Amino acid sequence: MDQVAREDAAAFDALFVRHRRGVFHYTLRMVSEHALAEDLTQEAFLRVWRARHSYRIGASFRAWLFTIARRVALDELRKRRLPTVRLSPDGDTDPRAACEPPADRSGADPVDAVVARELERVIDVALDRLPEPLREVVILRDAEGMSYEEMAQVVGCPLGTIKSRLSAARARLRDAAAAWLDIP
Repeated sequence: MDQVAREDAAAFDALFVRHRRGVFHYTLRMVSEHALAEDLTQEAFLRVWRARHSYRIGASFRAWLFTIARRVALDELRKRRLPTVRLSPDGDTDPRAACEPPADRSGADPVDAVVARELERVIDVALDRLPEPLREVVILRDAEGMSYEEMAQVVGCPLGTIKSRLSAARARLRDAAAAWLDIP
């Protein structure tokens, strides 16, 4: 980023190549539209270039980048009131289907495969019903693999808040799965 701040286009290209996929997957999970996620990814990197002089050398670039990507995605969601995330790896409505191959269940028991697919649908619906702050931490942690510290930087709240939001989100998702499985 130090080189980018000095307007080194090649360094910016290297950052783009290294991080574009992660930013794209994040925005795709947030907005559920492939073409829109591509646009938002471009917008996020455009904002990185524009804000290159405000980056603090030594700070986590990934957290700074995802903070920008988060703002871009949330701005778009507020503007459009789009449907949100799908994390199921099999469904036609899953935005990740364009990015990742479906899980191989060819050797699985057909009944188990149907139950697993339906449970994924139940979890997707429960995830969509989560308030945005809870849904977002699940995406950052479970889909993007961010540490709690990175998540706190991206979301802009204390570490304890991140942990409590993630715990609350997982409890709600667990409750939805338990209700569907008829587990008391």
